[in-house]
Amino acid sequence: MEDIIRAGPTALIYDLDAISDPNQVARGFITDSSYFAYSVDAEFPFEGSLQNFTIRDTSKINFEELKKVRTASLKTIITNGIPLGATVQGYFLDDKGKLLDSLFTITTQLVAPARVNTAGLVTQTEEKITFVELDEIKLNRIRNATNLVIEAIFSTANEGNTDIKIFSNQSIQVRIGMKIGL
Repeated sequence: MEDIIRAGPTALIYDLDAISDPNQVARGFITDSSYFAYSVDAEFPFEGSLQNFTIRDTSKINFEELKKVRTASLKTIITNGIPLGATVQGYFLDDKGKLLDSLFTITTQLVAPARVNTAGLVTQTEEKITFVELDEIKLNRIRNATNLVIEAIFSTANEGNTDIKIFSNQSIQVRIGMKIGL
C-alpha cells in the first residue's frame, strides 16, 4: 500500500492546437499592431515537488513564406505566479529527421518559478525576460525545417527541492513580441 501512495505521476497527457490565420484569405495579416491571444484552462491540484520533469512535442512547421526574412528577434516576458519553472529548447528538423539547428545555443530557462516560503506557498511572482536572436546564418540553416521539437523541463521552486502548493487562483502571464528584418 505504501508503494501505491508514494507512486508519482509518470506522464502528463495533453493536446494543444493553434491556428494563427484561420481565414487564410488575407495576405499580410501580421502588422506592427498585430497580436496573438490565447487562453489555456487547466485544472490540476498539486502539492509536492518536481525535478526535471520533461515533456517533448513535435509540430509541423513551414518557413516557405519567410524567404525574404534576413533576421528575426523574439522577446518573451513571462510573469509567473505559479511555483513551477521551465527550461526550454527547440530543435529544428528536416523531413528526414536530421537536426538542422536549435532555438537556443544552450537549454534556457524561459519560465522562472514563483518564489515560495517554507510552507510551499507563493510569496512573490517572478518575471523572466528572454531574447532570441535569429541572424541570417541561423535562419538559412532552419529554412528547410519541416518539424520543430519543443522540449520543456519542469521543476518546482528551489530547483525541485521544496514541496509547493498550486492553487486555481495562481496564474502565469506570457507576452511575446517579434521584430523581423527584411
